[in-house]
Amino acid sequence: MATYDGVLLDQGGAALNVMSSAFGATGNGTTDDSGAIQSAINALPGSGGIVYLPPGTYRIDTYLSLAPGVRLIGAGAGTTVLRLNSASQIGILCSETSLTTGLIQIADLAIDANGVEDTAEAIFLENLTLVEILRCQFRNFLTDAPIVKFVNVEGGVIRECVFFDVPATGVSLDPNELDPPSTSNSCRIYDSTFTMASGGSGVYIAPGTQNTAMTSKVALAITGRTGTSGCGAAALRQPCWSVTTSSFGMAHA
Repeated sequence: MATYDGVLLDQGGAALNVMSSAFGATGNGTTDDSGAIQSAINALPGSGGIVYLPPGTYRIDTYLSLAPGVRLIGAGAGTTVLRLNSASQIGILCSETSLTTGLIQIADLAIDANGVEDTAEAIFLENLTLVEILRCQFRNFLTDAPIVKFVNVEGGVIRECVFFDVPATGVSLDPNELDPPSTSNSCRIYDSTFTMASGGSGVYIAPGTQNTAMTSKVALAITGRTGTSGCGAAALRQPCWSVTTSSFGMAHA
């Protein structure tokens, strides 16, 4: 099965700056920039390309919809911030109706829920292969939803990301709703930090009819920096992944 291992490849094609006059994002933290960023994403050719977000704080009132082939790249998690602004809001979404091949990359930015209660996922990705989330930060979330949710993702990689004060779940790997359901496969997490605000799961594998197959099929490895325990009360009732200082192990109910 194909996996994507974290090498930034120059694929050629389009590279669009959201602050160019063609799109007009402000990055001032007060203007809703979601329309300007989405316009840049929509302007990419069918083969995809890069949408670049220069340093700034981009207020996002409507989720950003990605397609396979899109690479959303900031200037660094300390300088490029997507700030969510309302409850029940997803930050970045790509949901295909069937498994679709094409690299989606989200890198070098932060997603800040702004302390708004009950936001939805920062990133929701479904029915995709070759997903990469690199050097991103996630902060100020006050939600029971997972911060990052993979549904039937193959070859997903999360690398060098920091999840601050996770209120419930940092990353969730879920089956889709097909009959029989398909499951996330060959997903890996490297050099990432989960700091838990309370009991919860650093990385959580959802239960269901395919639970046994799912837990045996999903291969996760973690090295380098890790955070505090990623498994709290949820470990007592459902499988989840627990982070320790040197390993990434699974706790069963």
